[in-house]
Amino acid sequence: MQKLVMAMADYKKNRGKTGMFGQDKGLKAFNRFEIELKNTLNALLLDGELSKEMSEDRKVEALLTHIATFAQAFPNWQDAYSFANEYFVDNALEAKVHVSKLI
Repeated sequence: MQKLVMAMADYKKNRGKTGMFGQDKGLKAFNRFEIELKNTLNALLLDGELSKEMSEDRKVEALLTHIATFAQAFPNWQDAYSFANEYFVDNALEAKVHVSKLI
């Protein structure tokens, strides 16, 4: 979960930025977020917290529950938690589709 939270914070910080030679920092950060999201979802599958048969709503809800639990223990990652809310709650339909594709 820590790597996912770090990737979310990194994306929130670098979204819309470019590097010195024109490379898209936001794209690189989003790709890292996608990789860490997939790894986290696979870990939750292996732990039995998720199953492929669950509805998309339930999958996202379970992921958000784990993020909220992590946030209670480590409250200093506010950029990451605001991005999680923005991505998984404000854009819920898109997030459900994305999570389903990654599982």
